[in-house]
Amino acid sequence: MAKMCVVGAGPAGLYTAQALLRCGVARIVDVAERLPTPFGLVRTGVAPDHTSTKRAESTLGSWAAKAAAEGTLRFFGNVRVGS
Repeated sequence: MAKMCVVGAGPAGLYTAQALLRCGVARIVDVAERLPTPFGLVRTGVAPDHTSTKRAESTLGSWAAKAAAEGTLRFFGNVRVGS
């Protein structure tokens, strides 16, 4: 098993991290994000009528907290990749 990094902690990045851990491709996934907090535009800029997109924060948030407590997911904020 490998240690992998996902760039971007929005819904797509966190769903990718979740998939890598669930299918056994990675043992540990690091998530790098330019912003200081995860969830990107879901937290700050999704229109109010996109409720299913906003729901991703609570769904992924509980999974991410559990994975972080287990040591399989690590979040690194304020990181610029490939400028």
